[in-house]
Amino acid sequence: MQVRWFSFFISGAVGWLVLTACGEKPEDPGSPAGDSARNAPEPLLLDLSDELITLQVRGESPGRPGPEILRGLEMTPLETSRPSDAGDRNEWESETRSEMVVAALRRLFSGNEAAILTKDFVCSSLRPSRLNERGYHGGLRVLRPGPQVETEKRTAYRGWEGFASVRADLLGEDHSGVASRMSIKVVSVEELDSGFSAEVMVKLRRGKSSDDAPWQVTTSWHTRWTKGDPPRLMLLRTKYYEESRGDLEKGFVDAGAAVLGRVPHYRKQILRGVGDWAARVTRLGDFSLTGHHGLAVGDVNGDGLEDLYVCDGGSLPNRLYLQQKDGTVVDGSAEAGVDWLEDSRSALLIDLDNDGDEDLVVATIAMVIFLENDGAGKFSLRGGHPGARYPFSLSAADFDSDGLLDIHVCVYSAGDDVERRGFEVNAPSPFHDAENGGRNILLKNLGNFGFADATAAVGLDTDNTRWSFAAAWEDYDRDGDPDLYVANDFGRNCLYRNEGGRFRQIADELKVEDMASGMS
Repeated sequence: MQVRWFSFFISGAVGWLVLTACGEKPEDPGSPAGDSARNAPEPLLLDLSDELITLQVRGESPGRPGPEILRGLEMTPLETSRPSDAGDRNEWESETRSEMVVAALRRLFSGNEAAILTKDFVCSSLRPSRLNERGYHGGLRVLRPGPQVETEKRTAYRGWEGFASVRADLLGEDHSGVASRMSIKVVSVEELDSGFSAEVMVKLRRGKSSDDAPWQVTTSWHTRWTKGDPPRLMLLRTKYYEESRGDLEKGFVDAGAAVLGRVPHYRKQILRGVGDWAARVTRLGDFSLTGHHGLAVGDVNGDGLEDLYVCDGGSLPNRLYLQQKDGTVVDGSAEAGVDWLEDSRSALLIDLDNDGDEDLVVATIAMVIFLENDGAGKFSLRGGHPGARYPFSLSAADFDSDGLLDIHVCVYSAGDDVERRGFEVNAPSPFHDAENGGRNILLKNLGNFGFADATAAVGLDTDNTRWSFAAAWEDYDRDGDPDLYVANDFGRNCLYRNEGGRFRQIADELKVEDMASGMS
């Protein structure tokens, strides 16, 4: 049996498939010399990705050209998702149960599907009759049940009529559209002899309310389901209930159109979503689809009014909005020299040279750049640091108490290079505790807009490649110098204690690692 090799070599979006025999094709004695070369199969053109792949193929007929080579291809069957043991099987069953529970509860609360319930269905009250105010801050009230809730939990509502009654208490008589404002999450599933139970967390917004004030319910339920296909709901009992209500006169309102509506590009740039721009901007434009673009607030022209600098995706200009006395803004980006087209993730308006005005730092895809303010809101580029390959967020503090603000840069991903390209080699690993992200950097301010990478010198290289999203400075131990907390995606966060200008990672000691995906 002849063994052949073929390779995919891909450059960009198009590549060549070349088939080469390990041995030579036997010559036909009656054929003129060189016929075998002329009869060789043409390379096949494929549209693949950036890899060089070599596969071994076993052919039944040595020397046969073209598609016949692929007919003898021996492939090892891929492992399927079938569970290999009882433990795996239970995990997959739990996933299936969870999906079924969510779908059934959505139908139950948004429609009139009595068939989801058993004939002897029992339910507790879904909204306690008396709620006590447990907190009030900034126009937000938090309400929880009083002591009588235990009595109400023991009150049984039976069958479809009982369920319809407690549903009306929770949602009001009109429950149309509830599916779009109801979030359901199954947190655990337990198999029982009679079926299974599921613990469920639910969030509901804008339901039964005496006015149009913001309103949200957070509740948890214990549910029991029968065996069978499909399972039916036997029991629904409230375990926890909380309402949050906002005061209309003290809440937030969307003032975007009122503030930005007179800006010429308001409809052309601001109101267009990422899907619209993704269809128009090429890959060369470094346009980011994830929307991680920050902003900075500061008085750039010394008029006593806070102005707004907004970062945007590649090929779209960053914008500087100058606040007017009536609360609206005008676009001063081009005149100020800050309408950068590079993909920009974050910015700071801070005084880097202690001259009393707000200078500008921008984390672009190319480098972290530093711009000096002339005091009247006109900026000039003074330098940049290219050592942050995929910068996300910026934060500033005088970590060494020398009177100059220093810059910390969160570098999310290690990025691509000539040897490492694509998601397969740059994906977070392990997913729950990844340490193959980008290297965060601390830029020490040397004065006169000079900056040096002091990361390793001050001890910040420990646990420093953890897919960092954001960082904050705070003197948590009240010793007079700023400490640094870093929120990391795909794993634990970091707390660096400042000990006289050097840092020590102590998040584990203080139990503040927070293993969930940190964002800010």
